[in-house]
This record gives sequence, structure tokens and C-alpha cells, in this order.
Amino acid sequence: GVPRERAAAMILEAAQGGFPRAQVEVARQLLGAPADCDGAGRARAWLSSAAGGDGGAAIRLVEQLMRTPDDPGAVAEAKRLLDLAGDGDVEYGMKHALAWLTGARGPALANGARAVQVAERFERRAPLPDPETHALRAAAYALAGRRDAAVDQQRRAIALAREY
Repeated sequence: GVPRERAAAMILEAAQGGFPRAQVEVARQLLGAPADCDGAGRARAWLSSAAGGDGGAAIRLVEQLMRTPDDPGAVAEAKRLLDLAGDGDVEYGMKHALAWLTGARGPALANGARAVQVAERFERRAPLPDPETHALRAAAYALAGRRDAAVDQQRRAIALAREY
């Protein structure tokens, strides 16, 4: 048989190559979920990971919760999870929390003041500027009523988009 480390490396390579089943397997491994994990099991694994500071897991739970945006309990829990993701160290989680907080993914979780906090924190952490991040910052500033900052960020987004 193939040694466990090599098998893991092969699955990761396949996932990076765009093979969906390998991507699912990598996600299960990263979340600590067993291969036969059902929806409830995945949710428990994501919740455990989110509680441990995994912003990506928090975002996956937010996406599941917001399938019922009219449920006040789901919205309240999603807001709590967005706070975890926005305060975390995972850039994926921070960026997606910012998208939810700006209202880009729907109005139920939009929060201008919190979006600005996450946007400014993300700006300090992001390795390279990209148009999407500047556009999200622009939305955060606009939602918070900071028009000049919003216009500045949108101009940066457009300039970077032209470079790509």
C-alpha cells in the first residue's frame, strides 16, 4: 500500500488540480470529519473547527445557516460566527466575513461598522492587494457612511483590475 503521508499528498495534489472528489476528501481531512460523515456530522465538525478559530469553518456554517434567512435564531448564530471569522487569522474567513458584513451576500447580516473593522484588519493582514478586496472595503466604507474612503477604495479596485 501507499504510505499515509504520500496518500495525503496525492489527494492534495488532485484537489489542487481541480478534481472535486479529492477536494471533498481534503476538506473532510482538514475539518477532522470521518469519510462517512453525514450533514449533521459535518456541521458538528465545522462548529468545532470554528470554535477553535477556523474562519473557513465559521463561514461554511454561516452559509448553511443563511439558507433560512427568515429564522432569527439562524441569523443571530450567523452573526456570532461572522465575528469569529472576522477576528480570526484565516484570510479566507476574514474576506468572506467582510462580504457578508457588507451585504454583498444578502442584507440580513449587513453591518457597516463591523464591516469597516474587518476591512481594516484584513488590509493589515492581506499579503497582496487585489481588486475584489478593495471593492469589499469600498462597500464597507459606503455602508458605514464614509463616502470619501469608499470612493478611494473603489478607485483602487478599478486601477488594480486594469492591471490584471
